[in-house]
Amino acid sequence: RRVQDNQDIRKMIAKSQPWRELVENTQFALKFDKFGDAYNVIDSDEEATRSTTVIRNQVAFGWGVEDLTMMVSAMASTGGEATFSMGDDAPLAVLSDRPHVLYDYFRQRFAQVTNPPIDPLREGEVMSLKMFLGPRGHVLNDVDDASTTRLVSISSPVLNGPELTQLKSKFGADGVSPATAETMSTRFDSSAGAGGLEAAVKALADKVCERVRDGVGLVVLSDLAPLDGSDAMKDIAAGTTRGLGPNEAYIPPLAAVGAVHHALIEQGLRMRCSLVVETGQCWTTHHVACLVGYGASAVHPWLAFDAVREWLNLKGTKMAISKGTLPADLDDEKALANFRNAMDKGVLKILSKMGISLLSTYQGAQIFEALGIGGELLDLSFKGTPTRVGGLNTEELGNELFTFLDRAYPKPPEGEEAVAPKKLNEDGFVKVSNKLEHHSNSPQLAKQLHKSIRHKDSDMYKEWSNSLRNRPITALRDLLEIGPDGSREPIPLDEVESVDEIMKRFVTGGMSLGALSRECHETIALAVNRIGGKSNSGEGGEDKVRDLPLPKGDTDANGVSSTLPHLKLGGLKDGDSASSKIKQIASGRFGVTPAYLANADQLEIKVAQGAKPGEGGQLPGPKVSGYIAEVRGAVEGVTLISPPPHHDIYSIED
Repeated sequence: RRVQDNQDIRKMIAKSQPWRELVENTQFALKFDKFGDAYNVIDSDEEATRSTTVIRNQVAFGWGVEDLTMMVSAMASTGGEATFSMGDDAPLAVLSDRPHVLYDYFRQRFAQVTNPPIDPLREGEVMSLKMFLGPRGHVLNDVDDASTTRLVSISSPVLNGPELTQLKSKFGADGVSPATAETMSTRFDSSAGAGGLEAAVKALADKVCERVRDGVGLVVLSDLAPLDGSDAMKDIAAGTTRGLGPNEAYIPPLAAVGAVHHALIEQGLRMRCSLVVETGQCWTTHHVACLVGYGASAVHPWLAFDAVREWLNLKGTKMAISKGTLPADLDDEKALANFRNAMDKGVLKILSKMGISLLSTYQGAQIFEALGIGGELLDLSFKGTPTRVGGLNTEELGNELFTFLDRAYPKPPEGEEAVAPKKLNEDGFVKVSNKLEHHSNSPQLAKQLHKSIRHKDSDMYKEWSNSLRNRPITALRDLLEIGPDGSREPIPLDEVESVDEIMKRFVTGGMSLGALSRECHETIALAVNRIGGKSNSGEGGEDKVRDLPLPKGDTDANGVSSTLPHLKLGGLKDGDSASSKIKQIASGRFGVTPAYLANADQLEIKVAQGAKPGEGGQLPGPKVSGYIAEVRGAVEGVTLISPPPHHDIYSIED
């Protein structure tokens, strides 16, 4: 016996088995097809009927106008997700008066300290979306026992129709895996109503477990498959319209895959099969992440592919292509490929927030927090998911589902035929619009605040504050109530710190120059400095003119400063300071100079993107004016991005 070093052990293990041969005999890659003319994502009906069918399906599965025009269109045209500003001022799904898809009740969790986020662009070499499908052999089996381990690998979790058909052909007597593949419909009879959802979920889970015991190794949970068990793709080829019928409902795909995943675990069957979700209710990267996070190995978003092609045929899209607003070569094949590419990149970004490199390790990890899901529904489909509040039960989820179905198949007046919806529902979840979803930051509120300040109108200020106070419940904090007077003994004032001392603890959030206008950024600093608090520069640097307090004689009788003449509202005083006491340093190094650092009371070194994890900071090119570019040491009109990871390394260098 002797002490063996690492290299010796590696050599010994490397020579112990014919590893290359074993991999070649047990792992088989699925060939991904181009989205060419052969890809039949839409039925063969006439164009008008086809369009109506797609819209009706979208309505039934909970799509809205914004989903198509703001999200899917950006993904199909650019190959990336749409860029949104930070923040969501619409009510949480559980507090909204409007129905939401189930995904909206889940929030992605992210690494804060222990797992540093990864940069999926610069560190993409160590990341992978590859997934392996099929039954796994026992971990203690002989390594050359390939009888129970024949895996099919895919390079993306997003499959199109022909690829799913090809994947299923890899299983069974004529495939590479002895286990069989089976498609199981997630539809149920709508006559059961919202209360029938729970029974449908349990029946599906029981059926899947039974079939896996019989040797099924690939289960496709499909809301495209008809309830009668017929082949959906053959029906489409024959000219039959795809999609739900008027008497059919469907189990929300996230609830279906979560329930099946946990049922298989509880019965010791999970390693004997892989789950694929074929659904019309999946069109964003968050949707894919949720489905994979709760057990799916792959997703076929059939209706999203239909929607991309339908969007490409819209008059507005064709006009944008002719005007050069959209790429001239944007056809079906490219738009569909762009959409999948955007999905892939978005999923990598979601993995990076948690410091996870491989999608296979994200699968089934349930790295989500439920916001507004009750215990009954959690036990049914999402066991182990953390939640701080209760919320939706299974029947209430069914009510939201049937709201979508009623929109798709509205009941006609007696004696008349049902009329299919001609357009998608507009809910206003993203854009503010009258009579649609409430937004905390509405143009009306902004006007009230501006008017009250500009005209020193106390009545308008009261109107603004009352609007805030009486707004619809939007966030969890709106549910908190202050106890009534007399509910506790008051604290003697001589035991309370003075107002001046308390205000010294006031600190603003880090908002960079450029994200905020020059006027807003400076006004915040001036106001907080006056009360003795601290404003935070953000990572955008500061104009050196702000380093020193306003000198004596700088302001006129109206309070307008010659040093800061752009602050035209006045109210300034000699000695006011527009310098942020907290100066932030981050990986972008925007505006970080010795003078910038020397004029700080406190330096904030950014270790990771906490407010928008995994995203990095981004200032779109149109916002990079000549002034902003000068302060940041950048080029006017060029987008500025502060990459998400390694803020600690770059910042310490600075």
